[in-house]
Amino acid sequence: MNGRVLKENFKEFEIYGNLDIEFHSIKTDSRKVDKGDLFVALKGENTDGHEFVLDALKSGAIGVIVEKEVNGDSLFIDRFIKVSESPIFYGKGNSFDFSFSSISQEGTSISFDVHRGEYFLGSIFLPILGAYNAYNFLAVLSFAMLEGISFSDIKEFAKTVSIPGRMEIYNFNGINVVIDYAHNPEEIESVLQSLRNFNGRLIVVFGAVGTSDKEKRILMGKTVSKYADFCVVTSDDPRGHDINEIIDDVVSGISIDNIVLQDRRDAIRNALKKARKGDVVAILGRGVESKMRLPEGKIISFRDIDIVRGVFNEN
Repeated sequence: MNGRVLKENFKEFEIYGNLDIEFHSIKTDSRKVDKGDLFVALKGENTDGHEFVLDALKSGAIGVIVEKEVNGDSLFIDRFIKVSESPIFYGKGNSFDFSFSSISQEGTSISFDVHRGEYFLGSIFLPILGAYNAYNFLAVLSFAMLEGISFSDIKEFAKTVSIPGRMEIYNFNGINVVIDYAHNPEEIESVLQSLRNFNGRLIVVFGAVGTSDKEKRILMGKTVSKYADFCVVTSDDPRGHDINEIIDDVVSGISIDNIVLQDRRDAIRNALKKARKGDVVAILGRGVESKMRLPEGKIISFRDIDIVRGVFNEN
């Protein structure tokens, strides 16, 4: 049996990787996995098979079936294992070579504990938000320590980290403005989950790129509706596609108060004018991108932060 057979019989599955690779048998116990097996991560009353996916892969499983995303927890982890002579795993939990736990948020920063195997290395403070940034930094930390850099040096470096276009947070007259690249449902959810920890209202400015499909656009609208109090739907680099069609798809997934303003400059201005002291205005999709391709093919210079600064300079 191979991946193609699974795809034909279980159409609801999302299947990644080489569909032609044959697997020998199916196992639900990671301790019994042999080379060439397919491991099914089942969630039981006392144990969760997702916690043993790495064990199964290390024992030779060529594929896994999961209910949830498990970096060490990456859907594509099998591909990396195949090209790695001695793979190192990182993630959240205690089954990785490098792991983090006890993540917490304070203001516009996060902190978390780091372990190497079972050994506690210490705590990391990052001046950026988002659990996904803990994963990202842990990847850097793992590589750096394997290259001989001390944890104490990495800890000091962490305090100064900033990533252009990723959870950039500004404060103008008491209004928190966040600019982030998030342009798909998963990234939007990660960003907005973090921003919900602020006390004020959450106002989101977003749109979908012209090359995105309809289902993705609708899901983006649903995801924003899950966390935001109000949203402004606008353009996000239509790349020659019909802006009205793109926006209509996004709006069809929205269930909260919203307004549609095609011109992204007007959209950002509207959101900022609507915001009060303590609110958060999240401007998503473009990060630090400086060019936008209009429907007629014309390319213009455009940066979200320039529009934001212009609004507050006007006041």
